[in-house]
Parts: sequence; structure tokens; C-alpha cells
Amino acid sequence: VEPDIVHNVLPNPFTDRIGVSFSSIIDELVTLRLYDASGRLVVEEKAVPNAVSYTLDQLHLPTGVYVLAVQIGEGEIKAYKLLSDGN
Repeated sequence: VEPDIVHNVLPNPFTDRIGVSFSSIIDELVTLRLYDASGRLVVEEKAVPNAVSYTLDQLHLPTGVYVLAVQIGEGEIKAYKLLSDGN
């Protein structure tokens, strides 16, 4: 498995949190941006996880389609389509 890549984004659909797991321990800046279906940025977090996972929580977003963009360090931005059940 390649180091420093996103392994999984769960759950889908999500309620109030999104977990991102990585293929190895990430000790550099990770930028996570969550966009709604219209392309509006609704959440942005930057963190150095020093772990194999990171959680965006307390989201409480309306039901709909969202896109999570994840960038590790200066690497390529990866996008994941997610659904919110709005609970």
C-alpha cells in the first residue's frame, strides 16, 4: 500500500461526522474542505493528525450531496462524493 494516501472516507451517508482513514500515519498538514452540491464551501479544517485517521465532527448539515476534498501536504487533491442524511 502506498504511504500517505486516503484509504477510506466513511460513513456514507453520514449524519454528523465523517471519518477519513489514511494508509499510514500522517505527520504533515492535511486540508479538508467540504462543499455542498452548489459548490459552496461549508466546512474547512486544517490539521496535522499524527495518526492514521481524522474525523470531521459536529457537522449537522441538511440532507443532500456533498463533496469532501482532501489534500495531504502539497499533494494532489482527492475528492469524495458523500451524502448527508440530515439528522
